[in-house]
Amino acid sequence: MDTDKMYILLFGMDDQRILFYQDVISKKVKLKRFPSLTESSSSAYVIDRYNKRLHELIVSKVSEKKLETVEELQEFEKEWPSLLSEEYKHLPHWKRYWLSMQWNPKNRLLNIFKKVVTERRLFVEKGALYYRNKYKDKKSFNKHIERGCKNGIDIAIHCPNVRIYFVLDKLNMHNISKKNCYGHYESDYTCKELRYIFRHWDELKEKVVFFENKKIVKAPWIRGKYVKEWQKYSEIRKRRFTWNLNKQACKSMENIQSSTFFTRERAQEHKNLQLLLKEAIGKQNNISEQQRPSARRQRALTI
Repeated sequence: MDTDKMYILLFGMDDQRILFYQDVISKKVKLKRFPSLTESSSSAYVIDRYNKRLHELIVSKVSEKKLETVEELQEFEKEWPSLLSEEYKHLPHWKRYWLSMQWNPKNRLLNIFKKVVTERRLFVEKGALYYRNKYKDKKSFNKHIERGCKNGIDIAIHCPNVRIYFVLDKLNMHNISKKNCYGHYESDYTCKELRYIFRHWDELKEKVVFFENKKIVKAPWIRGKYVKEWQKYSEIRKRRFTWNLNKQACKSMENIQSSTFFTRERAQEHKNLQLLLKEAIGKQNNISEQQRPSARRQRALTI
């Protein structure tokens, strides 16, 4: 792997990424000290292209009924880079993409697909993946795409020669902190990627460059019209973290109390058994004492 060259991953809304790429090529964007984009198209820089090709390989395997066991899933997880066609092999991030999947357990195909594969609930329709939930309803399966987007950000976290250019144009962050009735955030992949960067900002603040209106700008949680929305999101995360800590503490206390209860119960049972044993031994001794004179009388009569 080339450790000297700087590699770029481009994030943002689809159309805005293309416009940004064109503006960079036309030298309309002030990159300052940051590297330019030199590939022949914007698609070479976006993680979507990597996710799309991996998705196509998975669809092919599912259609051929060659992804129906954990063993087949494990084998595919090892071999899929060798299945890439020449059309895709030239893309610069494949090795980092695959390695990053191994570094973060949440990105591993085994962990993403294990449940739907073992329960034989995964199927293909018109090039898309679906599964049946417990009510037999058909649901689209896109978890590998969502994790693939985050995998691209993990590449930047783990690889020192990878930077992210994040285009903020046309991105609506008003609902960045809102969840729907299912507990999921009401936003697209781009906002999910942005939240992921926010959560890992300590690791990424030297790796991510934000752009808006062809200029380098601060992160949206530091400066801009959405700062309050990000503060709200941060507060929600803190409350959830505190709630989870309290929940774990309560569960630990319940376990301790339960353990103490059973320990006391066992101690009482042991004590009761000892008393019963002592009582039984006492009764046996009394019987023995009562039988001894009778034995002596028998011997006396015999004599």
